[in-house]
Amino acid sequence: MTRALRHDPRSNRPPAPSLRPSPGQDGVEADWRACLPQLMAVIAALHEPSPAMMEAGAEIVRYVGAEESEEGHRSDAANIWRFMIEALRHDAAVLQGQIAR
Repeated sequence: MTRALRHDPRSNRPPAPSLRPSPGQDGVEADWRACLPQLMAVIAALHEPSPAMMEAGAEIVRYVGAEESEEGHRSDAANIWRFMIEALRHDAAVLQGQIAR
């Protein structure tokens, strides 16, 4: 079972060891910040939810606004996903030092 990985980007501490590569492992740099450009690329790729993801999210949204149309449920779910990814992008940018704390 995978455990949740959490890191507070407002912290000056580096991420927990489980969030960064191990030094010397497969030639990966010891500096975890070296991986941030790749992280940003992955986050950018995740920004747009697939139709299946929108439908999965719509299942939850349906209970909040049952009177809304099916397309509305999918749109709401997609927007929630986008907001979550934007928050993730912001957190990663703070880690990368691109945004003032």
